[in-house]
Amino acid sequence: MMQYATLEDTLYFWFAVNDTAGAGADGSAPAFDVRQGGAADSAAPTLSGTPTLLTHANYPAGAYEIAVAATTGNGFAAGSSYGVFCNATVSAVNPTGFVGGFKLSPVSANVVQYLGTASPAAHTAGYPVVTVKDGTGTGEINTNAGAIALVDLVTTATTVTNLTNAPTAGDLTATMKTSIGAAVAASAVASVTGAVGSVAGAVGSVAGNVVGSVGSLAAQAKADVNAEVVDGLATDTYAEPSSVPAATSSLKDKIGYLFAKMRNKRTTTATADVVRNDGDSAAIGTATLSDDATTFTKTKDV
Repeated sequence: MMQYATLEDTLYFWFAVNDTAGAGADGSAPAFDVRQGGAADSAAPTLSGTPTLLTHANYPAGAYEIAVAATTGNGFAAGSSYGVFCNATVSAVNPTGFVGGFKLSPVSANVVQYLGTASPAAHTAGYPVVTVKDGTGTGEINTNAGAIALVDLVTTATTVTNLTNAPTAGDLTATMKTSIGAAVAASAVASVTGAVGSVAGAVGSVAGNVVGSVGSLAAQAKADVNAEVVDGLATDTYAEPSSVPAATSSLKDKIGYLFAKMRNKRTTTATADVVRNDGDSAAIGTATLSDDATTFTKTKDV
């Protein structure tokens, strides 16, 4: 008897045991072995087991049933053929019997079972619920990595949370950029880390450098800038220069030298005009004086 089944099915076979007189007898030590067709002659059986003795009163003595669980876990494979042999000890002998064979086909895809395990209930509109395995192996998604990369996202999206212009099918990339940009423009952003190409609207505060141009300053920003300028002119103090500022020195040093020259002690002889420092402990600058009875000349301070 040849049976045709699907991988993961359980197949049943039956045989009877008779004693040497021809009468039915239960015997002892019944067993069965399942061989894969085409395997080496020395290959071990794919599955071995003990048949079940049928004990109902309607069955005669020696009636046995064999159950073969043709699962991948038991070593069975789709597309292969198998033969089932049996034996039992009766009347001091151990005859061998062949009860049949079977061929397995692959498991068909369906939404009812997966490898013999019931699938979750169907989702809305009949689509099955899919359980994603968390991990780092092939076909797994690592949800502990802080970010999940979605590649070739082309599945129909009927509802996309927090996107106001999501498509119903196809690549979301362009529309997501547009939608996210619109959402950011229309709402407040708590903080931004990294470079910002441009900002349209009010910015509460910036920690770091602003590279580029600023279109205009609001009233508060202008007031803050004005306060800093006034503070630099009216509050901050600056030490007097210790030497004559260069022609390209800062305005602070130039003004400081003019103030020192007007305020501090100066000593003038026929040949030199000297500007002393505030403590009168050193000269800040000196100009050479000369007079040839026609022209009085004073050089620049050095």
